[in-house]
Amino acid sequence: MSMLKKLSAAAVATLVGASLVAVVGAETVGIGFQTNTYTFRNHHGQSTCVFWDDTWYEENEAGEFDNGYVAEGFTVSDATVTGDGQYTVKVSGIPANNLSQTGENVGFNFIKLSSDIDPTKYPDLKITVNSVKIGDTAYDVNTTLDGVADNDVADFSIENVTADDYSDEGFATLEGTVNVNVWNMYAQDGSLLTADQSAVFGDIEVTFTVEGMVEGAPATDAPATDAPATDAPATDAPATDAPASPETGAEGIAVVAGVAVLATTAAIVAKKRK
Repeated sequence: MSMLKKLSAAAVATLVGASLVAVVGAETVGIGFQTNTYTFRNHHGQSTCVFWDDTWYEENEAGEFDNGYVAEGFTVSDATVTGDGQYTVKVSGIPANNLSQTGENVGFNFIKLSSDIDPTKYPDLKITVNSVKIGDTAYDVNTTLDGVADNDVADFSIENVTADDYSDEGFATLEGTVNVNVWNMYAQDGSLLTADQSAVFGDIEVTFTVEGMVEGAPATDAPATDAPATDAPATDAPATDAPASPETGAEGIAVVAGVAVLATTAAIVAKKRK
């Protein structure tokens, strides 16, 4: 009995220790964008695409954006990142009214990877943007970014994502989450694409690879000895309550021997009384 309980305690401790290894949450990564005519998906918490009607330029000379519409046929394909590996995200069906007043396509103000990844949880996190496709044009990027300042690796940026009228993720604010500027006309030095590349219009697809997406403690932090056998002593279940099975007959023999000793003692006492 005691040996069995010792083995059980050790097994439980081992399982608990193993459960602490390589624990990772499910993080969301998606594409955010804004065109030069301010058709947009601000961040990954917005499943819709908002655009302005065809007469926006005439009705809003002062630049007040009062006529936003949700684009029909717009779809998103975000990634649920559960560990290291390669992922692809995409947005499709950006409205064709993404045109200037002259009828020319004018491209994007920004394209980014927006996420709810907290880099403080994953200090060894690296994201490699492998490729970007805009419309029918593909670009090999193969640039790695991380969150470590002053090293030889480019840094991903950090953003605070605030829920707005177009959000549907159920969050109020996400502070300090990972953001990758695929293209940003306001921060061109940190962009992976050039202005000429970002002027191409169409569906957007980004393939990226994640490394270092691990949090938690190693298994050695919870050795089997953390759960000693004395936590469940064999005396909790005395042998007399449950006679030994044929495999452990020694306990049964001890009980029989004890009964025999008592019987012999009783006989001796009876003789003395006579």
